[in-house]
Amino acid sequence: MCLLLLCASTALATGGSAELPYRFYTVVDGLTQSRVIDIEQDKAGYLLFTTARGLNRFDGDDFEHYTIADGLPHNSLSALHVGPANSVWVGDAKGGLTAIHGAQVVHTITPLEGADSPVIDIEVVGNRRFIVVEDFGIVEISDGGSAFTSEHIAGDADTGIRDIDVTKDELWVEATSGLYRLVVGDTVSFELADASVRAAHVDAGGSLWVADKDGRIGVWENGAISPKAHIEADAEIVSVVTDMRGIVWVATLDELFSFDSKAAQEHFEATPVRHYSGIDQITSLFVDREDSLWISSATSLVRFLGDRFRHYRLRTSTDQETVWTIAEDRQGRMWFGTQSKLLVREIDESLAVVGPESGIPEGVVRALIADSEGIMWVGMTARGLFRMDPATMQAEHVAASGNVSVLDIQI
Repeated sequence: MCLLLLCASTALATGGSAELPYRFYTVVDGLTQSRVIDIEQDKAGYLLFTTARGLNRFDGDDFEHYTIADGLPHNSLSALHVGPANSVWVGDAKGGLTAIHGAQVVHTITPLEGADSPVIDIEVVGNRRFIVVEDFGIVEISDGGSAFTSEHIAGDADTGIRDIDVTKDELWVEATSGLYRLVVGDTVSFELADASVRAAHVDAGGSLWVADKDGRIGVWENGAISPKAHIEADAEIVSVVTDMRGIVWVATLDELFSFDSKAAQEHFEATPVRHYSGIDQITSLFVDREDSLWISSATSLVRFLGDRFRHYRLRTSTDQETVWTIAEDRQGRMWFGTQSKLLVREIDESLAVVGPESGIPEGVVRALIADSEGIMWVGMTARGLFRMDPATMQAEHVAASGNVSVLDIQI
C-alpha cells in the first residue's frame, strides 16, 4: 500500500482562520508565465497550459516547457486541443496552428491571409478541423495529403466568436453576440439561436449548458434555455463548466459560483448557489479527469482544492465545529475531521469525540481516508499522520511523519 501525503509547514492563516480553498501556481512554481490562456488534459493525464511564453506540461509535481527552442513557430500561445491519437494542437497569437506528437513538433500551419490574430479555440469533428481566430471567425483546416489548406467558413469581427461546442450531433458557437448553430456539410449554415447567451459548455452526457446575460444558467432544450439556477453578479459571466458530480461551476471576471444540477429547483431562482471570492481577472474554467477545477486568470493559474476545504457546520453538545474532511468506515459510521478534533457519528447518529484516550491529540484534522483493510488514516496540522483501527478505536502515530501538517492523503 502506498500513501501519498500533501503536506505543508503552515496550514492555517493567522488568527486560526482557514486559508482560501485554492492552490495558486506562478512562475515560482515553474510556469513560464503566470497568465494562462487555455487548459487541456492529454490522454496520458498530463495537464497542458498555454501562455505568452510557451506551452507548459504539468505532471502533478513539475512543469515541462515547450518553446521556439523545441520547434514552435511562436512562444505566444493561445488555444489547445488534444486529438484522439494524443496529438496536441496548439494555436498561437499570430493565427497559426502547430501539431505536437510524442513531444515533437510534427506540423506547422501558417495563418490564412488576414487571419493573423490569436487562435482562441480549436475543435475536431470527425476528420474535420476548425479553429476560431479572434476578430476573424471560424477557419476550417483541411489535410490535403502533401499540405494543409485553410478556408474561412463563418463569422467576422462583429460576430465576436469565442468558442465552438460539440454536442452529440450538432455544433454550437459561443460568441459575444450570442449562441449560434453551425451546420457543416457540402454547404455551411450559420444561424443565430439566442442573442442573450454569453457562455456555453457541453457536459459529459452531451447536454449543452448555457449562461445568458441576465445570469440564468440552464440546459439548451428545444431551441431555448431551460433554466436551472440564477447567478446574482455585477460582472458578465465568462465561463461555465460541469464536473463529474453534476456540480455546475460559473465564473464572472472576479467571482466563482457553483450549484448542484441534481438539486435544481422547479423555480430556478430558488436553487441554492454557493459563492466563492478571492480570485480576480478570471478568463476560463476547466475540470480535469480527477475532477479538479482549474481556473485561469490574468495573474495566475489556480486549482480549486475541492471538498476537503469546504466548510461544513456540525454541532456537538457544546461546540459548533468547522469540518474540513469526511470519511466513512466499513461499519457505515461517518468520521469528521474538524478545526479542533476528530469526531465519529455512530449508526444511531450519536456523535462522539475521538481524543487522547484513543491516541488522537486535540488539533486540526485535515485529512481522512479508509484503506482497503478498513484502517482509518488521520492527517493533522502540525501533528503528522495517525493510523486508527475503527474496530478497537485505538490509534498510533506514524513516527516517520513527525509533526508535519498533512493536508491530504491518497491511497
